[in-house]
Amino acid sequence: AKNTISIGTNFAILIKSPKCSEKSAKKAYEYIYKSRVKINTPVCFMDFYGDIERIDSIISDKSCFLSINGNGQVNFPSLCNKSTEYNILNSTIEEILSSAVD
Repeated sequence: AKNTISIGTNFAILIKSPKCSEKSAKKAYEYIYKSRVKINTPVCFMDFYGDIERIDSIISDKSCFLSINGNGQVNFPSLCNKSTEYNILNSTIEEILSSAVD
């Protein structure tokens, strides 16, 4: 965070590495949240996955967030970060989305 502030940026989106532990991810999300509501910082930080899941839970009854990794593998993070059998390279969007509502 200090490096981001020192380069003079106003907005930063942080994306959790697959190697990041849940404990570290939770601490980072807490820091990011506090930086927006309590700490006077010149940078608006966003936790890409954490904030999207939080917004999703506010506006939706069920989670609507899915991710596609670099190999085309489709994941639904709300399902405990479990991979699905779907791959964007060999499945249609309709198949993928209909599996999410089943």
